[in-house]
Amino acid sequence: LFFTSIVYTIDIVVVITSLVLDFVLLARADDLHSDEAAQFATLLVVARLWRFIRVGHGIFTATYETVELHAEDEKAHLHATIHKMQARIAQLEAERGVFQP
Repeated sequence: LFFTSIVYTIDIVVVITSLVLDFVLLARADDLHSDEAAQFATLLVVARLWRFIRVGHGIFTATYETVELHAEDEKAHLHATIHKMQARIAQLEAERGVFQP
């Protein structure tokens, strides 16, 4: 379900790619000899992790909404079936002459 949406698929590819690049930058921060570069790289990693969590939340939300929609459709179908069965019972009782209160 998640990978059927091109937007979600692109989003996860971007997030994973940026996380990998940010971790590489963080690992090479010692080579840069700059505390500011290391702090910036750490900030990027935290921001990308937050983005990754948001994508996970989006997956949960999309799945929940799909399940909820399916449950509502099933509920409506069951109510329609119950009404049909009640109508059929009333018809059969009328045919047999059974008293209905």
